[in-house]
Amino acid sequence: MDIKDYLINSKKTLSPNFHYDKEFPSEPEIRISCDEFSHAAKIMDIVKKRKFYGKDIPAPYELTNPEYFKGLEFKQDEGGEKILHAILGIGTESGELVDALLKYKYEGQELDVVNVKEEVGDLMWYVAIILREFDLDLHEIMQNNIDKLKARYGDKFSEEKANTRDLDTERDILDQGENDKK
Repeated sequence: MDIKDYLINSKKTLSPNFHYDKEFPSEPEIRISCDEFSHAAKIMDIVKKRKFYGKDIPAPYELTNPEYFKGLEFKQDEGGEKILHAILGIGTESGELVDALLKYKYEGQELDVVNVKEEVGDLMWYVAIILREFDLDLHEIMQNNIDKLKARYGDKFSEEKANTRDLDTERDILDQGENDKK
């Protein structure tokens, strides 16, 4: 599947519903969860910069219970470290996208599309690390994801189907994609 087909297919399963008439989630609830995500992403960014870039900056928090970590073994291998770097990067870049949304939605600023494009590009860079480390094919992943969503929704999003997902069937579809490769 190419990216244009993926974009077309992803639109079919995007929720067109915005429940302004319901009490949940409230705008404050959305704002608080986005703020907390943004804060967590900033902590992840500090950890990422300290671990992978050797940046000499203060730790984002003090370990309140160092005894907890005594005796734990941490796997340290190059592949695992690259995956960790990618996951921390995805978290931090996602946080930057959340920040852009917060500025637009709650602070009245113009949406900085150039910044959004930059952050999406950064996200894709970190996704590329994961693809490379696991020898994954992006086109195959996109196709499997669309197949899973089509099984869930057909050709149109449904709140009922979103709320009553059959995770076993979805997993079977994803497993079938893996089996087809063999």
